[in-house]
Amino acid sequence: MPWRRLIPALLLAIVLVADLLLHVLDPPYPALGLLDEPAHLATAAVVLLALSVHDRTFAAATLVAALALDLDHLPHELGVDLLTQHTTRPVTHSLAGLVLVVAAVAAVSRRRMVTAGVACGIAAHLFRDLGTGGGVPLFWPQTFRAVEIPYVVYAVVLGAMGARACSIDSRIAWKRRGQKQPSSSTPQRT
Repeated sequence: MPWRRLIPALLLAIVLVADLLLHVLDPPYPALGLLDEPAHLATAAVVLLALSVHDRTFAAATLVAALALDLDHLPHELGVDLLTQHTTRPVTHSLAGLVLVVAAVAAVSRRRMVTAGVACGIAAHLFRDLGTGGGVPLFWPQTFRAVEIPYVVYAVVLGAMGARACSIDSRIAWKRRGQKQPSSSTPQRT
């Protein structure tokens, strides 16, 4: 259906509008989550669409993990700096954190799709945080130094993933109709 190709564009719009509002309004921390968490969810959804994920367990685990990672901010908000000492974001926002959480999920769940989905969700979350606001302590415990990428890199890569998702959906639609997909190199008759 043609409307399905609009979903990646809608998700990208959610991210861009949320980030514009975050930049313009510079809200206090509790209000920041009202804009940032939907953008994390939309980022993870674009990744899922670009990967053409059809497994619901994997998709659900990805979306939950993309949001749940930010629960590690709660200790700081409650006055405990155990996870945020020397960093802009909690140390669990790192590759070591990703490995530890994924290992814990693998130990508890025997479903590989849950474990893989959690890894994908955390990776999508970290990807967004790399491009927004101060970076992440990616290589903790080796270093507390925040690693970041320019926002434009995050936005362009996310846009490319959205375009891929549209392309995948378009190819699937042609296959369902039983028609041969037109080649971009074949000249079109007018």
